[in-house]
Amino acid sequence: MLALLFISSLFVAAAQDISSLSGSDVTAVTVPLSLGIGLFGSIFSVVGLCLCAGFWRRRLIRKQLMGADGIVTTTGTITSKDSKTNHHGEGGATTTYLVSYNFTASVDGKTTQISVSNSIVDGGAWQRFAPPCAATVRFLEREPRRCVLQDSAEIEMRQTCSLAFITCVSSVFILVGAAISLGVSLGLGVDPAAKVAGAAIFVVLIGAVLVLVGRALSMNVHAVICCLSGIPCCTEFSNITVEASLQPQVVVKPAQPVVAHAVVITVSTEEQSAVAMAQPVVAHAEPMTSPV
Repeated sequence: MLALLFISSLFVAAAQDISSLSGSDVTAVTVPLSLGIGLFGSIFSVVGLCLCAGFWRRRLIRKQLMGADGIVTTTGTITSKDSKTNHHGEGGATTTYLVSYNFTASVDGKTTQISVSNSIVDGGAWQRFAPPCAATVRFLEREPRRCVLQDSAEIEMRQTCSLAFITCVSSVFILVGAAISLGVSLGLGVDPAAKVAGAAIFVVLIGAVLVLVGRALSMNVHAVICCLSGIPCCTEFSNITVEASLQPQVVVKPAQPVVAHAVVITVSTEEQSAVAMAQPVVAHAEPMTSPV
């Protein structure tokens, strides 16, 4: 904010110098200077709009995937997790929690494996995962690449403080940019052309950004800029890969004919053994006389 006030004061000082050189008591902002002020303010408003739209789009996607209309639930596998810490001035630090996972889905009637790398998740859900482990994945049936981990999405949907904070910060950027572009240009400019130039550049840039914001929040597109939809890094699927799932195949070979060969074994006469035929045994009983 201090830098913003400092740069704004420089623009005002430059306008006063121009006025003093021209001998006029009224501050005269020329057309180039008015364009510069309008462009500078527009940058702040554009940053605020993009920040707010990006956060709300992420939240709307989570809300869509946590619904029941056209959503499929399956079991995926957490393959790895990581965390990145960015240190700021005065001992501040911000940690981003990343998780990579994959799952199987049906795309155009074919079973495919969808892999998501370095997906940002909530810190509480990140601590629960111990790769490799199973996790519940929710995805859009007509576009399985739009997916989310259920555990992380449930926590994110309950975080209302972060929603209010991001919205307030974005609103400050938007209002400050509008004050610089419109307030300074229209307040200091006595030349109608300078006034129109400063206000027009703000209106044109903000109007173009609002069109993109409307596309981002419509939830029907995967690339905000339609002409860049063919470039993966310019879509919401920049960290997602789709591969054909390998299915086990059974190869049946045709039956081969079996040929039996007769083997003649010759046995010598010396090795032949006689076979004895069992004869019936007849026992004859003779009468016995007892002694007198």
